[in-house]
Amino acid sequence: MKTILLSLAILFAIGASAQLTTIYEIQGQTDVSPYDGQIVTTSGVVTSFVRADGFIIQDGETGWNGLYVFYGSDAAPTDIVIGDEIEVQGQVSEYYGLTELGSIITTTKLSSGNTVNPISLTTAGVSDEQYESMLVSISDAECMSPEPLEFGEYEFNDGSCVATIDDKLWSYNVDSEWDPVQGENYNVTGIVSYSFDLYRLYPRDINDVTEASVEINQIEGLNIYPNPVTNDVLYITSPSNIASVNIYNMVGQVVNTINVYKTDVAIDMSAYKQGMYILKIADSQGKINTRKITIK
Repeated sequence: MKTILLSLAILFAIGASAQLTTIYEIQGQTDVSPYDGQIVTTSGVVTSFVRADGFIIQDGETGWNGLYVFYGSDAAPTDIVIGDEIEVQGQVSEYYGLTELGSIITTTKLSSGNTVNPISLTTAGVSDEQYESMLVSISDAECMSPEPLEFGEYEFNDGSCVATIDDKLWSYNVDSEWDPVQGENYNVTGIVSYSFDLYRLYPRDINDVTEASVEINQIEGLNIYPNPVTNDVLYITSPSNIASVNIYNMVGQVVNTINVYKTDVAIDMSAYKQGMYILKIADSQGKINTRKITIK
């Protein structure tokens, strides 16, 4: 009788979880998921492998929309690739502060060839929990480490704060190591994760890192003036239509977001305190530039 009741309880839990729960709901906008210990069904686009143990999936391009799906050692399905949208059922848990989906029951491929654009952050933003397990990018960040730290990481800073970059995914995925040069500036794309009480950014392979002096997918002909800003107005001009301008303070907080669709933008800076800010400018073609400005 106990065995029957237990089986019925499991079946009930699985049936109850068949309703789709979004990753945003699972993350719960807090450090511990409100679904911790519960069986849920969710979906997202695969943005990275984690060795052969699982995937990172994402179902949006704003905060709290990434999740680590853990199958176990060498147990992840081999027919899933980056860009596949999957529906997966499993149990939510908190593994040393990282929200993940484990004890996987079912995995279904829904579609293929999907694209997820990285969220543009400052190095300070890498430590913001809402970006846990999400695909992000930092731009024009200086390598501060003369040699790897204890576990092979490097520290980078774009002027907002130090961020730790780890090549663990890279070295596992392509069996090679990254060797950045102290004092050089880089653009880095990767997955934000949390371990040993620290948020880190994990590039997935060599394509996720470029020297900042090599402009990849950036807006050509972009002009920002005056810099420093001394007359309360900042002007931005571009050959292509500017889609958005995000303004960050030096602790990585977004202080203003401006959505436009024009080639010239005038921003009133009179309410901003004196100091340095970082602009992330995106055009209508998805190209992104990062610029530092000073208000005097």
